[in-house]
Amino acid sequence: INTALGETWEDRSSSIKHEALMQRAGHWQLGHVPKGVLLLTAGVDTQDDRLEVFVWGWGRSERCKLVDHHVITGSPAAPDLPGAPSVWTRLADVLECRYRNSFGVEMRIEAGAIDSAGHHTQAVYQFVREWRGACQLRAIIGRANKTLVSRPSSVDVTAGGATLKNGLHLWTVGTDPAKGALFARLLADADADPADYFVGFPDGLDEDFYKQLTAEVFDVGHNRWVKKKGQVRNEALDCWVYAYWAACAPPLRLAVAHESDWAAREMLCEPPTADLFAGGAAPVAQPELKPAQPPPPGEPAEPRPADDGAFLHPQGHGGYLPDSDDYWDRS
Repeated sequence: INTALGETWEDRSSSIKHEALMQRAGHWQLGHVPKGVLLLTAGVDTQDDRLEVFVWGWGRSERCKLVDHHVITGSPAAPDLPGAPSVWTRLADVLECRYRNSFGVEMRIEAGAIDSAGHHTQAVYQFVREWRGACQLRAIIGRANKTLVSRPSSVDVTAGGATLKNGLHLWTVGTDPAKGALFARLLADADADPADYFVGFPDGLDEDFYKQLTAEVFDVGHNRWVKKKGQVRNEALDCWVYAYWAACAPPLRLAVAHESDWAAREMLCEPPTADLFAGGAAPVAQPELKPAQPPPPGEPAEPRPADDGAFLHPQGHGGYLPDSDDYWDRS
């Protein structure tokens, strides 16, 4: 992406104004899947009084569009109570959402990353340990001056200090390259046709979202990203980073997807004879929440390894595109 865009985001990041991004909003609403989105990932930010979830859709050339945003209020330390489910139970419902696109195809969130930094690290670890949903969920921690995706570290050990083979893995997110990728694309979109935007926004987002997305600038002198003066919140930016990482990490490996991978996905997600709203950007159905199911006993399954392509295919097709029954019905 760096070569393709020829970006100089290091000294131009401060030129991106949230007011300009607001003018780029598209013609779909939150909860809808716009055309061109062929996979969904989620980024989850953990705060003391809430969880924030942003669902981003991805397509060819790593173009992305915001699909959904959830604010799950409550303390991550609070347990489930009668009539008052915990934030974790409600997060499970969100991660199991299905989104019907304009072709009538239900899409699920394939991968997600949840921030484990802060005051609720152990609660995040426990949720990911017990997770049995279809979404490939990872506990992550952001670090500057790191590559975007690297090997995870083992968190769970035995009483003797030995690593548990099937224990929880903590993944490091290289925040610098992720933020650089986002700001390079936002800069490139300034001169692009709306149909070619690298980063797409639905209609109706409030101003605070755009302020959060542009909350940081690159300090060339100190070689680091810093918050703008007076800007407190940056959850939208952080969650874009996490969702982008989830798309680039195994098993999806967005950055090395082949055209054949995208073409195969397109046949499933956007079959040429099934566009319900051909010729217009009509609304699509809101996603349905599925009740969280108690996890079955046993250890979590190990993630499937990735091959030289993306979207690992069990038959070695060169990309991960499971049989349709497995993909759409997996639970």
